Amino acid sequence: MIKHVEQIETFAEPPIRVYEWDGEIQPLLEFLSKEKFVHSNGNVKSENVWLFEEPIFADLKKFCLEACQQYALDITDTEQELEIQQSWANVNEPGMTNPQHWHSNSFLSGTFYLISAQEKGAPIVFSTRGRQFSLYLEPTSRYEPDDQVEHNKYMASALNVASVPGSLVVFSSLMPHQVPPNESDSVRISLSFNTFPKRPFGYDTDLNSVKYLSWLLLYNRI
Repeated sequence: MIKHVEQIETFAEPPIRVYEWDGEIQPLLEFLSKEKFVHSNGNVKSENVWLFEEPIFADLKKFCLEACQQYALDITDTEQELEIQQSWANVNEPGMTNPQHWHSNSFLSGTFYLISAQEKGAPIVFSTRGRQFSLYLEPTSRYEPDDQVEHNKYMASALNVASVPGSLVVFSSLMPHQVPPNESDSVRISLSFNTFPKRPFGYDTDLNSVKYLSWLLLYNRI
């Protein structure tokens, strides 16, 4: 076997981080049971898309924001203060799904799980935007669909992350993701949110500074 003298790591997809919350979930579910929901592109979403502004979500919002700040510091090397923008609930009854999408006008996004079956509950599936090789060749081993195979980040084009109640998944808003059909007999409920840097950010000298709202907002036109 020939040995290389050096391996140079090149570029990488932003990692996905999972955080665990030790707060109570039942009061949040009771609150959501009184909310209005609408059908939206494969599943059901809350009509209120600013849920984290409700007082009952204050502790969870604080937890989610702290997790995003830690992610931003560790992964993107910034202490820029972030703010949570829109936040909404997703309800996937048996058979419901979420098509692939990404979150525009957002820096980091997150999904917090309230209810999900642990055997057949649908995971969240992340995908890469690029391809590492132009050819896909015969692997050294063949696997059955149910085999547990070690993740190979150089070859994989998708990655499943389990939907565990009480867990928060934080990821780059640019990363495509989807939810396959809920194959369980129970409902899957999650809360999703977007973040954006608190103004000002960027640098005047680099001509990328962001300080102001739209001029329409500045002059009270909207």
